[in-house]
Amino acid sequence: MDSLAAIQKLAGGHFIEELYAALSAVSTEVASRERGAKGSVAVTFTVSKESEEPMVNVQESIVRRMPKGSSRGAWYFALDGELLREDPRQTRLEFREVPQPETQVRKVEEA
Repeated sequence: MDSLAAIQKLAGGHFIEELYAALSAVSTEVASRERGAKGSVAVTFTVSKESEEPMVNVQESIVRRMPKGSSRGAWYFALDGELLREDPRQTRLEFREVPQPETQVRKVEEA
């Protein structure tokens, strides 16, 4: 068995498709971002032995790292050990709705 045939049998024969899907998803996300965005796809093979037989278990793992967007952050008031969205020192204005008076539409008569 050659190396490609061994890799193709991983994940029930779906490893290559899963790897392509991960690479495609990361590539699409990087392409949609601004210049300089980076992502990655990492493949790990873990090999273990369970018995005295000359057999090993090969487990595959695919890890996607999508590009990180820049944080937009938020502004807060830092007072007395708390983060507040509104300044508690500012007087709060109470707003109310002013009802519209009923008006009649008048037509201008032509002379």
